[in-house]
Amino acid sequence: WGESVKRSLHRISMTIVGAIVGTLLYHCFQGNAPLLLFLLLTSVFFTVYFLDTSYPTAIFFGTLFIVFLFASLLGWSNRLMWLRIYETFIGAGIAVFTSALVFPISAKSNFKTALPDYLHALKQTTLSLINNIENNQCDSSELQAIHEKLLLAHVAVNNSYQSMTFENLFLRFPKKRLNNIMLQLWALHHFSTNLITFVSKSKNSNDFDAIKPELHHLKNLFEHN
Repeated sequence: WGESVKRSLHRISMTIVGAIVGTLLYHCFQGNAPLLLFLLLTSVFFTVYFLDTSYPTAIFFGTLFIVFLFASLLGWSNRLMWLRIYETFIGAGIAVFTSALVFPISAKSNFKTALPDYLHALKQTTLSLINNIENNQCDSSELQAIHEKLLLAHVAVNNSYQSMTFENLFLRFPKKRLNNIMLQLWALHHFSTNLITFVSKSKNSNDFDAIKPELHHLKNLFEHN
C-alpha cells in the first residue's frame, strides 16, 4: 500500500509539471508542425527509456506525449491541461483507495522481513571476510557472491523502508528514530562493502592486520545483539 501511495504522489506531481511544461511549449511553438512532431517523438522515446529506471521521469515525458499528441490531432488548451490534472487526481485517488481495501500488503510487514534478512547478510559478510583474512587468502568468487547477496538485501530493506514512510505519511510515526537507525545501517553497509573491495584487491596479507580488530568487533556485535 505504501508503494501505491508513493507512485500516486509521483504520478500527480509529475503530471502537473509535465502538463504545465507541455502547455508552455505548445503555446511557444504553436503552428510549427515539424517541431511539435519532433517534441512528440522525443517524449515517446524518453517515456520508454525511463519507464524501468525512473517512474517519475517516465510520467513527466508521458504527460508531454499526451499534450503533443492532442496538440497534433485536435489542438491543446489550458482547459485541457486542467482536465488532465483533474483526471490524474481522480485516478491516483482510486488507485490508493483500491490498494488499501483489496488485499493490502503492508510495507511495515515487508520491512519486518527485509531487515532481519539484511542483518543476516551483514553477519555472513563479516564472517566470510574474517575467514578469508585468517586463512591469508582471498576467495574472489566467494567475496563476489556475498557482495551480491548484501546488495540485494540492501535494496530490499531500502525499498520497504521508503514504502513504509509513504504508507505512514499522514500518521503519527517515529520517523526520526527510524531514520537514525537506517543511517547507522547505511554506514555499516558502506563500511562492509568497502572492506570487501579492500580484501579483494589486497595483495599483501600484512594489509589485513589493520582491519582484523574492526571485523572481530563487528562479529561480537552481531553475536550479542
